Amino acid sequence: MSRILARDCGFKMVFQYLFSEQTEVEKIIEEFELTEEEKNFSISIFSAVKNNFEDLKTKLNANLKNNLTVKDIYKLDYAIILVAMASIDYLEQAMSLSVNEAVELAKKYSTEKSPSFVNGVLSSIYKQNK
Repeated sequence: MSRILARDCGFKMVFQYLFSEQTEVEKIIEEFELTEEEKNFSISIFSAVKNNFEDLKTKLNANLKNNLTVKDIYKLDYAIILVAMASIDYLEQAMSLSVNEAVELAKKYSTEKSPSFVNGVLSSIYKQNK
């Protein structure tokens, strides 16, 4: 299974969800050539974010610095952070792996400063839990 490809697909679902609760999961999945296992992993990422959205948002808001709120975060970075948080908190994925994959998503899809921002936010949230 390509976790990277499956996480990429799940990220795109979450990103669309931030703009519309009517996320077209099947349409997004069609953009990728995923195995059944990869499709299930992508959907589990999306479902974990969607079903726990308010809790994730509250946890993220509580850990942002410099008076930032989730409304201030670039939507791509917000989606990436939510995917990593849901993976760690609800899908029991390894923290270091989820953070590394989030940083890679930020490098691929977001701004030049996003990888360090995403890494810093996730490190701030999860260093307390070590």
